Amino acid sequence: AAESKGCLCLFDIDRVLTAKPGCPGSRVVAGVHDDAYGGGPMTLSALGQGIGQTACGRCALGAVSAGSGGSGAMRSMLRGMLGGGP
Repeated sequence: AAESKGCLCLFDIDRVLTAKPGCPGSRVVAGVHDDAYGGGPMTLSALGQGIGQTACGRCALGAVSAGSGGSGAMRSMLRGMLGGGP
């Protein structure tokens, strides 16, 4: 059985968990495509890279998007970051 976390934090994918390439503190993920805002390499925001070190690190985590959530590789990476399965 899954452990109850007692809280839930949800984050938008585009420009919250991910960032515009070149933003301070962001990190490009080589080989993973992001379809948002004209497309390009997936770029993690500072939050996306360190979500476990925030107050939400002790909570169940989830993501929302008005779009597709990116490529299959991008969705898989985001699930892993948020503690989800394959």
